[in-house]
Amino acid sequence: LTDKQRTKALDMERETFAQAVAAIDPRRATEGHVDELWLAYARSCGDDSTRRTVLDAAVAAPMASVAELAHVYVAYAEHELARGSVEGALRVLTQATAHAGSTRVDYRDESVAPAQRVFKSQRVWALLVDVYEADGRDSSVRSAYERMIELRIATPQTVVNYARYLEERACFEDSFRAYERGIAEFGYPVAIELWNIYLKRFVDRFGGSKLERTRDLFEQALDGCPSEYAKPVFVAYGQLEETYGLARRALRVYERATRGVANADRLEMYRFYIAKTAELVGVAHTRAVYERGISELGDMGAMQLSAEYAQTELQLGEVDRARALLAYAAQFADPRTDPRVWQQWHDFEVQHGSEDSFKEMLRVKRSVQARATDARHLAE
Repeated sequence: LTDKQRTKALDMERETFAQAVAAIDPRRATEGHVDELWLAYARSCGDDSTRRTVLDAAVAAPMASVAELAHVYVAYAEHELARGSVEGALRVLTQATAHAGSTRVDYRDESVAPAQRVFKSQRVWALLVDVYEADGRDSSVRSAYERMIELRIATPQTVVNYARYLEERACFEDSFRAYERGIAEFGYPVAIELWNIYLKRFVDRFGGSKLERTRDLFEQALDGCPSEYAKPVFVAYGQLEETYGLARRALRVYERATRGVANADRLEMYRFYIAKTAELVGVAHTRAVYERGISELGDMGAMQLSAEYAQTELQLGEVDRARALLAYAAQFADPRTDPRVWQQWHDFEVQHGSEDSFKEMLRVKRSVQARATDARHLAE
């Protein structure tokens, strides 16, 4: 094609795009997306001035969805950035995020026009924050993050990003406040993830130099925390006391944890508490923990903890106490369906027992098996 023919073809292409975007009702379009049509139209323009004119018309045009309008705004801003115009990009993005009316509008409410909802687009706000940050506009970055939280469009990752941004600039107290705002905003279960990050960052920052304040934060995290999310907070709290506080305070935290975690976690928490008791104050002190756990846990938990307690007593040379614990644990175990305790007792008697004690173990086994059989028959 000659230059004249090529120019004429491009003019016809642009005219076709112009007619198409004017004629199509985006709400009735069944194939393709109007935002893509507008962007293709803009790409067909030969100079930046004309392209901007088309994109300005695009963001003012009706769209089928708010996601389409957000896509056009983002593409427009990226076009400006590609040409080195940070101010141009910010002009586009601040236009998209500006809103003079009520902020209570639901981003997902399709009865509201996309132009009235696009100010809540996470995609647009994320790009705005990136542009501000890349251009070194600290106060604008902070304002954008704060506005996202106010509009209730911030995600948990947004909160973490904001807090880390502040931390990287040594604004530690502001960073901690960002976590606290996120925790208040999201509630559980999201709040526990933010608490875990916040507490770790706080301890990493201050160590034991602000121990009372750190303890207060852990207490706040546990206050109102559902039991199914409490375990990692208790463990981290206890580790704080082990590292910077007192062993007895750490053990008190672990004792609280055995009651404060979900029922499904209680046996594991007791095992952890027992291991920490042995490590910090000696194996002999684990007896009280074992006994409380056995009395508080259900039958299966009591069985497992009793069998483990027996092993501990055996290590301490208390053969008779170990035998009594195995006999107690065996009461909860049907030999045909749960043979582990019985095998442990059998091996114990082979190694440490007598003929009489072995016979007694077999007698108890028959009794438990008969009782389990009768229970099954009654259930049928």
